[in-house]
Amino acid sequence: MAGAQRFDGPTKPGREMHLAAGGALHKISGWWIPFLHTLLASAAFLSALVVGCKLHYLKIVRNEHYGYPDEWFPSVSATIGDRYPERNVFQVLIALTAPPRLLLHVFWLVLTVRASALRAKAVFWIGFLRTWTCAGWVYVT
Repeated sequence: MAGAQRFDGPTKPGREMHLAAGGALHKISGWWIPFLHTLLASAAFLSALVVGCKLHYLKIVRNEHYGYPDEWFPSVSATIGDRYPERNVFQVLIALTAPPRLLLHVFWLVLTVRASALRAKAVFWIGFLRTWTCAGWVYVT
């Protein structure tokens, strides 16, 4: 079938998506997409934490009641939301998680649309909306 998508079942490293276009068959291994998303999201939080601790540790561990030494580990909101440049580091790296996340939604749609088209499209659009609203929460607020 030219131009059709097919799924050849599970393989050793993970599932693979085969996209047939004309006579060419392209094989895309799907295991790296969630791995890349997880790696970028973890890098966003951890790099913001490292930058925040290096630049103004005492400011980001202080809350309305306590500070260092009672509070010795900064909260996520204080680390990524209150100070610059750690907020910028977080924003850039979290923005890089959007393409792998959108690829996950697209591949899930392609793999499940035959079983239940309405459900597959609903899951796709909900995931797409969640990805874009995450961008709004990160950049607008």
